[in-house]
Amino acid sequence: MNKLNILQINSAKNWGGGETHLKDLIIGLRDRGHKIFLTVRPQIANKFKELDINLKVLPLKNSIDFYSVFKLVQIIKKNEIDIIHVHNGKDYWLAFFVKFFCKDIKIVATRHIVKPIKNSFIHKIMLSKIDQFIAVSESVKKEMINSNNISKTKIEVIYNGINIKEYKNINIEYLYKEFDLKIDDFVIGIVGTISDNKNQNLFIDIVSDIEISNTRFFIVGEDNTIEQKYKKKLLDKLETKKITDKIVLTGYREDIKELMSLFDILIIPSKTEAFGLVAIEAMASETPVIANNIDGLEEIIQDNYNGFLINNNSVYKFRKVMMCLYNNKELYNNIVGNGICNVKNNFSFQKMTNEVEKVYINIISG
Repeated sequence: MNKLNILQINSAKNWGGGETHLKDLIIGLRDRGHKIFLTVRPQIANKFKELDINLKVLPLKNSIDFYSVFKLVQIIKKNEIDIIHVHNGKDYWLAFFVKFFCKDIKIVATRHIVKPIKNSFIHKIMLSKIDQFIAVSESVKKEMINSNNISKTKIEVIYNGINIKEYKNINIEYLYKEFDLKIDDFVIGIVGTISDNKNQNLFIDIVSDIEISNTRFFIVGEDNTIEQKYKKKLLDKLETKKITDKIVLTGYREDIKELMSLFDILIIPSKTEAFGLVAIEAMASETPVIANNIDGLEEIIQDNYNGFLINNNSVYKFRKVMMCLYNNKELYNNIVGNGICNVKNNFSFQKMTNEVEKVYINIISG
């Protein structure tokens, strides 16, 4: 197979699951001999500098950023790029404008969120110029078909994947010292951007009156808004409930693998999740997951087999499952074992890379 020159574009300002996915994908494609070019905004560029790829920092400020379009066209023509792969809705427009100057370029667009794309006349024209869509779950694919009338033949579902080897033999001793934990503490956490959608508010309700003496609770993540209104609301709630000493707000952390290994249970109370990368990260870390029964999480978790799904934001049911896992070691170990098998069989780094590579080959040869 001929090796491809691939330009990845991501205009995100903050690091999240989509950016973790992109970094893993780049490593997989690079290691197969493809030449990878990446354009990102300065806010996340440092995370990619360790990779042996061609990295270009651009403003990528908005959908109509003609300076960035001009620079992208230069990169494409100079390096004989075969495929542009875009990862945010704003980036779809950049690729659309680039195509006016590079008519033979192929465009792949990954949809990382459930939220529908606008369906105006001009949006329909833009979407028609994309050669192939990748949806990170069946839920996302369904939304794209229903909201934008995109042909199902143009949408390939490819689940995010992780390298399970990276979640083995993790050193977490420093976390016990940093957070003054005891070896027998039972640690329950939530990981994600502090926001209404991630629903840390429900997490506080779930854990505030839990009757386990040696439990510690962690909220990992940061509110990326300027005003941080949602975070302030959470802090006020902790004060009102008089539980500020029980719940640690860590802020933004780089050491997610270590924290996942520290946790005894991961809670995912989100309102929507296109996929739910943290769920498979927890499974790979041998940490049981209890999650709201929504969107992409339904495609990862089989209830009472490799995790637990809770309907209707039920605080009572979240607590009940937590207590079952705490008191029943056999159940706990079964969930852990089935979770690891789930990641190996369905959400591996290799499987994801294979399927994306296949999409590239098909649109180049088709």
